[in-house]
Order: sequence, then C-alpha cells, then structure tokens
Amino acid sequence: MTPWPPPSGNIIMQLLSIFILGFFVFGGIATTANAQSLLGQKSCDDIQHPTSKAQDLRDGSLMMMIVAVLESQGKENLQPKFDLPQAQCLVDDFDSAVGPVQPIYSPWTTGMQTLHYQFRLGEGEGQRTFLVLYNGIASFMTGDKVFYVTETFQGETKFYAAYKSQPRYQELKKLILGILDGSQDSLIEVDWPEGSKELVINKYDSKWFK
Repeated sequence: MTPWPPPSGNIIMQLLSIFILGFFVFGGIATTANAQSLLGQKSCDDIQHPTSKAQDLRDGSLMMMIVAVLESQGKENLQPKFDLPQAQCLVDDFDSAVGPVQPIYSPWTTGMQTLHYQFRLGEGEGQRTFLVLYNGIASFMTGDKVFYVTETFQGETKFYAAYKSQPRYQELKKLILGILDGSQDSLIEVDWPEGSKELVINKYDSKWFK
C-alpha cells in the first residue's frame, strides 16, 4: 500500500511503530461480539452522553496509519480488531431507509482499540455492522480522544467519520441514517483484490482530510 497523501519522515517512523504494535498486539484482539448473545439484555437507560458535539478529525496522515494497521493484519483479516467490551446494552431500535437498525452501546474504555457502539441491520450474508471505535494509539499521538466509524462489508472496509473527541449517540444515529439513505458518503474505502500483494485504496476524500 502506498499511503495517500505521502507521509513525512516523522510519520514513517510512526507507521513502523504502528505496524509493530499491530503485529504483536492486535493479532490477539478479538473481533466483533455476537449480537445474538446480547438480545434480551437491559436497556441503556443509564448512558452518560457527552455534553458537547464531537470535533471532527481531519488529519489524513493519522487515518492512513489506522489503515496501515489494517493492512498489517493481512488479506484474510481485513477488518478492524478491538478488545471485547466489558459491558454492553441495547439502545432502542430505529428505522432507516433500508430497515430497522439495532444500536448496541458499550461504555467507552481506554485501550489499544476499543468498541464504543455497534449499529447492526439485516441478517445472514446481508447483515451490515457499523462500528464506532476508540483508537488508543492515535489518541496517544495526538493527545485527543480519537474515535472513528467504519464498516466492513462484502470484502471492502469503509471509513465514514473520524472524531477527536467522544461522539454523542444522536450524532452517530444521524450519521448512520445518512449512510443508509445515501446522503452520507464514505471518506476512505479500501479492499484487497484477488491477486494483489497489498491493500488497495479505492477512495480517499482529499477535500475533507487536510
């Protein structure tokens, strides 16, 4: 993968660190939890929402480092990995342009990469899951709380939003509704085509990222 935009020398050293951490640490981190095991749990009446709107993260080099970790996992594991959440609860379902959405909340915790929300819809091969993840490496590098919204579906991983502070549920719900009705596009799209030796960047929104 050739990162786009090209990283500076300082960023390259950070990329090397990310690859090392990705290999030794992320290899042992669990992937998405089983939504079926969450059904029937109590509602999220006691969620403590942030009081202010999340700040957008527009650092393209930082997002490319997150993509680099994804590539380091290899073609067969081309989806973000994260620590299994310590607790989860079901937020009230809501309707979208393509069907009902099940939001699953996990209290924010620090770590290499942790799960904050899942938004699930559909079943079987057509099931889609949008993840809201906290990235501890990016947060350490910037001094902010870095979150991003991503989806892996039919072999392609898309990034829809990134924040440098904790996002509120209503912000995330609005984003997901926009994705599903077609009014909100992705910022980055990557996949690993058959025969390719590396991850391919299919889209990078250079107008959004600085």
